[in-house]
Amino acid sequence: MTRKSHTQPLSSATALTYDPDAPNPRLPVKTDAQLRDRLSYLLTAAIQRQVWLFFFDEGQKLIEPIMPMNDHPSDPHQLHETEDLGPATFPLVFIARARQVATMIGARSFVVVWERQGGRTLKADDRAWARAFFEQAAAGDEPRDASDQAAMRALFLLHSTGLSQIHQRNLA
Repeated sequence: MTRKSHTQPLSSATALTYDPDAPNPRLPVKTDAQLRDRLSYLLTAAIQRQVWLFFFDEGQKLIEPIMPMNDHPSDPHQLHETEDLGPATFPLVFIARARQVATMIGARSFVVVWERQGGRTLKADDRAWARAFFEQAAAGDEPRDASDQAAMRALFLLHSTGLSQIHQRNLA
């Protein structure tokens, strides 16, 4: 009896590579430096104008989904009609939806990465968006059930040369 081989030729086999610099996804991301390193490994440089959303569990481990989103308005204060929030700005809707997704997947915190081409220096537009995200994240922390809501852990700018954390104290 002849046995048929179902193995692929060596030339068409998928190669597995080991990257010694790859962060261990099972390790928690506890510090800002670890967070920046983990995100920098995943996002190296800006390609287009979009916003990324990363979720973290109770142990500060990165969990899925990782969500890029584009097609947001040019003005963070522009109002949009929503069924559940009424007229609302994009940052208000974004933070509300981030918290809804976090609740569904069991995340305790999330990180927002603002992506745009250009240098690392914050432009007026970057500062306006960052202020709006920080304001909405803080406003959502005030209700009586805030302990059940995921918190915005950090905000980053992904620019043409890398990733920079945006701190609220630097927006004045």
